[in-house]
Amino acid sequence: MGFSLKIAELENILRKLESDAIPLEESFSLFEEGKALIADCRKQLESFERKVTILTEKGEEALEQGNEG
Repeated sequence: MGFSLKIAELENILRKLESDAIPLEESFSLFEEGKALIADCRKQLESFERKVTILTEKGEEALEQGNEG
């Protein structure tokens, strides 16, 4: 599942949890599912951040080498 779909699912879970119409057991299950989705999103964001850092560093190195020549 992609990042955007995970966020959409988290929003759906939040709407359900804000509803008074669901039983406690279902609330707990949704809460656990939401925690897992948050952990997945956090991992994915950290991966994106690492990639951006690497690309930025490579870009800066290329600019520095271009300015030296």
